[in-house]
Amino acid sequence: MSSPGLRIETFGNIRGAPLLERELDALNRASRRPTPFNGTGYLQAFIDHDEFAAPGREARLLAAVEGDRLVGFLPLRRREARALGRTEAMVEFLVTYDNDRPAMAVRPEDERRCADAFRTHLLETARDWSVLELVNLEEDSPLLPAPGSALRGVYARTLEGKPTAIVPTPGPDVAAWFKTIKKSWRHTVSRLGRRFLSAGRAELVASADPRARLPLLDLYLDLERRSWKREHGLGRHPARLALHRALCAPEQDLRLSFQLLLLDGVVVAGMICGDFAGVHYGMEICYDAGFAALGPGNMMSLLSIREAIRNGAPAQNLFADFGYYKSNWGATLVPTRTLQLFRTGSAHWLKARAGDLRRRLARAPADPEKGRFNQVKREVDGGEKPAPAAPGLPPRDEERALAARVLAELARSGAAVERLGGAELEAAMPFPPAKDRSGT
Repeated sequence: MSSPGLRIETFGNIRGAPLLERELDALNRASRRPTPFNGTGYLQAFIDHDEFAAPGREARLLAAVEGDRLVGFLPLRRREARALGRTEAMVEFLVTYDNDRPAMAVRPEDERRCADAFRTHLLETARDWSVLELVNLEEDSPLLPAPGSALRGVYARTLEGKPTAIVPTPGPDVAAWFKTIKKSWRHTVSRLGRRFLSAGRAELVASADPRARLPLLDLYLDLERRSWKREHGLGRHPARLALHRALCAPEQDLRLSFQLLLLDGVVVAGMICGDFAGVHYGMEICYDAGFAALGPGNMMSLLSIREAIRNGAPAQNLFADFGYYKSNWGATLVPTRTLQLFRTGSAHWLKARAGDLRRRLARAPADPEKGRFNQVKREVDGGEKPAPAAPGLPPRDEERALAARVLAELARSGAAVERLGGAELEAAMPFPPAKDRSGT
């Protein structure tokens, strides 16, 4: 205990913890920045379907409690980590990759005392770790120690985190928004968009209806198998796929929506978005590698921004990574900081200090290419650029039949599905179609 009246309780699950089941969601929504990744629905789904689950890993959900009232919440996990040939314990956020600037769930007036209580608990009570790492914190996060403060028994350092990309989407429509991005990118998007629209009959299929989520997820997964993400996306692990199936449930507070872009009946690009507390999240995107020369990924990104504007969202949150590309779409890059604490004398402490010394001696210049490209995609593609447009596109007969069958079943079910194609889709674009329909 470090703050008068506060005590820290530790849970391994949301389910079966009445305090969390009863109060966490309301506390999250009262926070300075409510986030679906601190909600009971998302967290329980993640715990149930954690692709990284293994012996030695355990959820540590810290609750700051006053009397019988939940005041603050910090979802962490403890796992094994190797350093200098030794296995030691590491504590980190429960959700790292699928998250946006992880934070406490806490009312603004209780931020400082809850942060102090959690820090004291981790440093003095729950001491069974060698390294604590809290990634991508907001720069003003109270979880960051005050400048110049000394933390007994640990070596502390803060590093530059991955910035969050947020695309502002004010204005009445996508045409007005399109004028706000840089001219060179408008030209690129328009040129590729005309090429795509001239290659066949294009159609947008979109829905947020809970009845349509699982069928459209199946179409997205079929598309993902034809994309560079085939071993890196939702289908890369059974647990990750199960997590996203669970997130499709009607009772989830994170409201998933699906957008699929079809060309002559074949799904060639797709995006999964989520809405929570007025924030529109662009969560997953992929496109058929066989159609890369037509720029389907650009078209999908443009249509997702159109959807955010139509829904009245003030911005689209594109998470971290690949900020250079996302800035083409007008994204503001919100800087973050990563906090690392190393127990004095541990292998991780020794490795960190040696690394700091090596960097000081090397004085290596900053990498100008850092953040410019998707490194995983580059490795999958082998550094190759997409082939130029060719008259013959992949036939995809089985994929076309699957899309037709799923969409017909959705129509029979009565699920609300928007289908925008042909001239109507062209009219919705913020650029005119190619006059000669040549795709140039």
